[in-house]
Amino acid sequence: VKKNAERLKRVIDQLLDFRKIENNKMGLRVTKMDLVFLIQEVKSYFNTLAQSKRIDYTFLHEMNSLFVWVDTDKMEKILTNLLSSAFLQAGKAMLRERVSDCI
Repeated sequence: VKKNAERLKRVIDQLLDFRKIENNKMGLRVTKMDLVFLIQEVKSYFNTLAQSKRIDYTFLHEMNSLFVWVDTDKMEKILTNLLSSAFLQAGKAMLRERVSDCI
C-alpha cells in the first residue's frame, strides 16, 4: 500500500511538473547517482503487477553499480513511464531490463 501511495504521489508530481515544463519554469537538477540502484528501485514498483500478470520480470546487470550524472527525478520518471508502457503491452511475456558495460 505504501509503495502504491508513493507511486500515486509521483504521478501527481509528474502532472505538476508537466505544467512547469509547458511554462518553461522547469530546470534540471543533475547529480551523480547509481543508475543500477535506481533501476532496481523503479523495478520494485512493478513487482506485484508482474506477479499478478504472471510475467517473468527480471533486471539483468553485469555490474554492481554504474555512477552517472543525471537528474534523478527525471530519470526515475522516464524509467517508470517505460515500464508502465511495457506492462500495458505485455501479456504473459517476459520483460527484461539490462545494463551493460557499453553504457
